[in-house]
Amino acid sequence: MDDVPQDLRELPDGELFLQLQLPDLHVYYLSEVVEMAKQNGLCALIGDGVHKLNPILPGAMEKGQLYTIHAVCNNGFEVPLLFAITRRKDYETYKVIFGRLRELISDENIRIVLDFEKAAIRAVREKFPNAQLQGCAFHL
Repeated sequence: MDDVPQDLRELPDGELFLQLQLPDLHVYYLSEVVEMAKQNGLCALIGDGVHKLNPILPGAMEKGQLYTIHAVCNNGFEVPLLFAITRRKDYETYKVIFGRLRELISDENIRIVLDFEKAAIRAVREKFPNAQLQGCAFHL
């Protein structure tokens, strides 16, 4: 995964969007959006990945995934919170992703809905030990 050009790391107003850039992992989010979700009663996080969707050239795919985490607020609205482009789908990668959210979200009692990927579940249990962890029925 190449370096992201500077003009794609930030929004037009200069706010940082690409929060973490590692050789195998790019994590994008806006702290302001996370804060707005918290102010509107953030009650759940939903995480899921789109595997084998990391195009490098038209017609060519690089091994990896797009992992997204959405917030559910008390009013029922869902808000996209975090986007991660990663080559790996392992515990260490998910630990970094959920660790970033843990720094921003202090409520450990939040409900977290995931697919049944063991590495993601393990990372969530470490970063949010008091969270109510739930599997997504779509993935049964």
